[in-house]
Amino acid sequence: KREFTFLTTSRLQKYRHIFIAVVLMLVTVSPNLFACGSCYGDPHSSQTQGMNAAIMSMLGITATLFLAMSTFVFLLRRKVAMMRAKSVDSEGAK
Repeated sequence: KREFTFLTTSRLQKYRHIFIAVVLMLVTVSPNLFACGSCYGDPHSSQTQGMNAAIMSMLGITATLFLAMSTFVFLLRRKVAMMRAKSVDSEGAK
């Protein structure tokens, strides 16, 4: 029987100080460091409008790829179901 020893108490104790340091850094960092021109910029600036266009383009590409992969999986499942139905019919005819 193999046991998973990745999250043992001793290992968690060993890396506790690193975890605390990372959490403190994330809590104390100024929120303005995470801001971009799209969130905190002039909405009429050409740089902000270009960034918004880039964001929408990337979302469009991501949505298109997700739709293509979903369609591919759907078509594969449908083809497998059709092949299973044919194999059941051919076995029943024997």
